[in-house]
Parts: sequence; structure tokens; C-alpha cells
Amino acid sequence: MRSILLFALPLLASCASTSTVAPTLMTATRFSKDDGFYVSVPHDGKFEARVYAESGLQTAHAVEAELLRHTTTVEVGSAAEGRESARTTAQARKLRYVVVPTILHWEDRATEWSGRLDKLQVRIEVVDAEAGTTLHSADLSGENSWATFGGDHPQDLLPKPLEQFFSGLFPASSAPSTSAKPAKDSAEW
Repeated sequence: MRSILLFALPLLASCASTSTVAPTLMTATRFSKDDGFYVSVPHDGKFEARVYAESGLQTAHAVEAELLRHTTTVEVGSAAEGRESARTTAQARKLRYVVVPTILHWEDRATEWSGRLDKLQVRIEVVDAEAGTTLHSADLSGENSWATFGGDHPQDLLPKPLEQFFSGLFPASSAPSTSAKPAKDSAEW
């Protein structure tokens, strides 16, 4: 039995995906459940010549899902846009902050048969919509394990580093009540 455990433990440990959060700018600004956020949609990710359609929208909705754990007012853009356009939209909608994700690397592999891992790197910036100053930013990255058993994709690597990044930006007591629901268009990717 002991030899089975010694063999199985390294296999089980290798089944977990890995993620990192590398802050590039952190200010003293903290957010509350009453703050309004606008999430811009980044341009779709690509690897070599392949563009991963809808990866920008998937990224924006993953950010929205995490923000809704902390605050009740989150709106997501409908198409890829730049930082200044997102600020203009946030101001028009009377939202205080803009979250600007940028896909730096998006690699979707058939890991279960190729042995090559899915990889993801996304830069997240939280910007004051009025002033245009960046308050927080970080590079989030993730990589799946080799034992995926199929069905894993780069977007599946987003929740863990997003949770790690945003949980440090809100006080623990700022979580909205459980009655808060995501907007209609964000339920499915």
C-alpha cells in the first residue's frame, strides 16, 4: 500500500495546473462593494499564426465573474476596445473604475496526446476612469498539467490567478450579498 501511495502522490501533484500573479503596480487604493467597474474586452489571443476566436470575450467574462464576488456593479464591453475607449464608456455609464485585460499569450494545446501544455499570460490593469491613472496592475499566467484527461483550455486557467489578484484589492468584508447575479450576457462563454 505504501509503495502505491509513493507512486500516486507525484502523479496527483502533477495533475494540478499552476498559476502566478506578478504585480507590476500596486497602490494603496482599495475598492468597496459599492464601486462600479467597467471591464474592457481585449483583442483575441493568438499563438504563432493562430488567433483564438472569442478568447478576448472569455477573458473579459472571467474578470467579470471574479469582480462579481466582490462588488455588485460590473459591466462588460461588447467588442474589443482600447484603454481610452474603455475609459470613455465607463465615464458615460458613470462607473468609477475600468479593468483593462490584455492577452499577452494564449496557447491551447491537445495536451493529453501531444504532451504540450496550455499556456496563458494576461496583463490586468485597474484604471481610475476619470483621471486615467493606473491604480493596480499585474501579469497573470497559468499552465495546465500534463494529465488533463481532455477538455482543458487556456480560459480554464484564468479563475485562480484572477481570484488571487482581486482578493487583495477588496476588504474581506466587502463581498456582496448572495442575491447579486451576473448580467444576462455573461452567464455563458
